[in-house]
Amino acid sequence: MKPLATEFRAPLLWLVLPLAAGLAAGRLGLGDPPWLWVAAGTGLAALSWICAARGRERWWAGLLVGGVGLAGAGWFEHQRAAEPRWLELPPREAVMEVRVDRLFANPFGGDRISGLGRVIGVDEPMGELRSKRIAFSARVEPEVGEIRRGAVLQMAGVLDHLPNLEPVDGFLGYLLGREIHFRLRAGVVSAEVRPPGWWKRMVHGAGQRIETALRAGTEDHERVGGIFVAMMLGRQAELAPDLRDRFRLTGTLHLFAVSGLHIGVIAACLHGLLRLLRVPRLLTVVVGSLLLLVFVDVIGGTPSAVRAWTMVTLFWFSLVARRPGNPVAALAASALAVLVVDPLQLFTASFQLSYAVVSTLLLLGIPLGRRWDERWRRVHPLLEGGSRLRRRWVRAGSWFWLGLGVSLAATLASTPLSIAFFRVFAPGAALANLALMPTAALVIAAGFLSMVCGLLGLTAACVLFNHAALVILYGMAAGLETVRSVPGLFWEADYRWSWWVYPSTVAVLAGVVFGAARSWRRVPLGSALPFAILAAMMLFGVALHRQPRDSAAMKSAYELAMERLQASDPDAAAPLTDAQREELAEIERRFRAKLAERELFLNQKLNEARASGSHDDAEQIARQLASEKERIHEEQEAAKEAVRRRKA
Repeated sequence: MKPLATEFRAPLLWLVLPLAAGLAAGRLGLGDPPWLWVAAGTGLAALSWICAARGRERWWAGLLVGGVGLAGAGWFEHQRAAEPRWLELPPREAVMEVRVDRLFANPFGGDRISGLGRVIGVDEPMGELRSKRIAFSARVEPEVGEIRRGAVLQMAGVLDHLPNLEPVDGFLGYLLGREIHFRLRAGVVSAEVRPPGWWKRMVHGAGQRIETALRAGTEDHERVGGIFVAMMLGRQAELAPDLRDRFRLTGTLHLFAVSGLHIGVIAACLHGLLRLLRVPRLLTVVVGSLLLLVFVDVIGGTPSAVRAWTMVTLFWFSLVARRPGNPVAALAASALAVLVVDPLQLFTASFQLSYAVVSTLLLLGIPLGRRWDERWRRVHPLLEGGSRLRRRWVRAGSWFWLGLGVSLAATLASTPLSIAFFRVFAPGAALANLALMPTAALVIAAGFLSMVCGLLGLTAACVLFNHAALVILYGMAAGLETVRSVPGLFWEADYRWSWWVYPSTVAVLAGVVFGAARSWRRVPLGSALPFAILAAMMLFGVALHRQPRDSAAMKSAYELAMERLQASDPDAAAPLTDAQREELAEIERRFRAKLAERELFLNQKLNEARASGSHDDAEQIARQLASEKERIHEEQEAAKEAVRRRKA
């Protein structure tokens, strides 16, 4: 195998690694005040450039690494969204305008929405919340209509802060990792202040046509059709609970997170289609990148899909520029772009899993598969003039060994993080992925053709490609059921110490980088070194259980997210009938009138007390007014909850 320095050169790692270390230091509170750290980091980086220009090789690398690290710590501190004094205040009522950045799928139906947004407008004294990101869960008034990403909504509800405790996991950990410290619960969306822009409207329309195309002809195959839509659009809520458990327990749930596999297959199909239409090479890259960006936005612009799009786009343009294709360099460039634009992604499970797995694939999986293929060809030499059957046998063996190397590397890199995020250790995932990855690629290719036909209005062709995908998915589901029944292929697992996940992950990746830097020669244990490191870390810090203790312990991050949202809004799971909506509207009108009556009376008393100069009476009436408003609001919410919980 070729040395790492010639095959996988990635100079941008000199920026990515210290930037990541600086962001981690900033999260520990070492980047305050941010302007000082950014200025110091910039100064050191400039000094390193001067040293490099003068040939001071002993100095420039250290100055560059230190400068980028300091700037990263300050940059993270600048991105912090929590104001210390806000975190000490109790929950309070708030009316604000929120721009919807992301919507979560609601498996409960009804008129509830939940998602993430950014505060655009809010009345004083909460003006400091402008531009802050929040999580929200709210009921949509019937006259508002369909909620779309990018729209600015007027919301009213109870605003509180999230507990800033360490360590946290699940949905709460995701929010705090993204520096989202505020939540609007028990909310009501009363109006759409501003519709989405033209791009979001175009993407929304394309998304509706794509989903219609993917569902064409699958009405009689609801369970497997749900797998198809979930795999193509990343909607795990479309999966039946037993199917979701089947994929999760076998370590193959990643097939439903639109990332490198999906974007890579769709990019290859799109590139081939444009070249088939004789589109010039440069125009193919530009048009293909834009169309791929539309698809990424259709599925919600998830971070994993955006990262994969960035990497594919950089790789495409490197080919157009006639630069040697280097996937490690493209990976480093995409990581640098993501961390500069949105440094908070470093602390999300999606970012950590994506880059850990892809880097291990490139540094270990592909070289390991190539080495096994070389040995395979020596055992079965392909002689000139050999039979066609023999050549096919050797070619099939090459694909098998390459796939096995990639699958083992992916399992190696994902195991420490999967135990932390999903509480599953699946040693059989390597074999399951070896079979499912190629078949999943065929499903994605069929889905791509179905989407193209749907956008062109060719419904009959959509049905044809959808049925082809369903046949493959039936086989995948049956195969996974068989694999799941084999004892010892999956375990429930927990870390003895929650912090042990990061030493385990870093140790495994360090072993991979160390071996790749030496081309896996003169390395203790050879390519088995990172696997031995993983075994040692698990033996010391992981507890395995043959059977799940309870179903709650095996729930995915999505399920935990929906449970947390439902816990914050106990009525979120209750779809409403028309009669219930009318009754709720009547309750709101009645209590609004009651509140207006009390406010009119007490405000008049308050003005009289202030006019007479009786400050003590005025303060007492003001407290009474606040208490009356809170009491009426509680009575209103209790009445509404009773209606929502009432069975139709």
